[in-house]
Amino acid sequence: REAGLYNEHFGYNTLSEAEKKTIVAQFHSDTIASAENDMLNVIYEYTAKTVNGKEVKYLLVALEFGPSAECIVWAQDIISQPKYANHRVLFNTHSLIQSEGIYATKGASGYWGGLTNNTALDGHQLWSNFISKNPNMFLCASGHVSSETVMRREDKTEYGNNVMSML
Repeated sequence: REAGLYNEHFGYNTLSEAEKKTIVAQFHSDTIASAENDMLNVIYEYTAKTVNGKEVKYLLVALEFGPSAECIVWAQDIISQPKYANHRVLFNTHSLIQSEGIYATKGASGYWGGLTNNTALDGHQLWSNFISKNPNMFLCASGHVSSETVMRREDKTEYGNNVMSML
């Protein structure tokens, strides 16, 4: 996949030194025109303080539209490392849920456009193979389709934690 325009505006070279330090890992596959500047699949680490002054650690997993199974395995390998056991995980991808609140599927007309790559995982596959398998996952965000309201849904992972997904 071509990522030139995205990386021109949001690539590694556009980040400040402080922002670059938050990057845990970047994923490059043969299906993406990869370069050091490629930021389509990235995991960031942040620490924030609550209003009570307690520090909370986060991982933000940001993946491309229709990530491959190989990309999901890479992300899972990173976030399941013991050093991230106490991090809350946010997941962002281009297309996860549709305006009706159901998980996006390749068969839904208008939602997957020209993406016919069989290695691309749709929203249902991302839930089944990645999101639902993570005990620290708590929030997912996506876009791709427009809606007059903010669409959201809440599901339980295999571990029983609630995950809020928003369009």
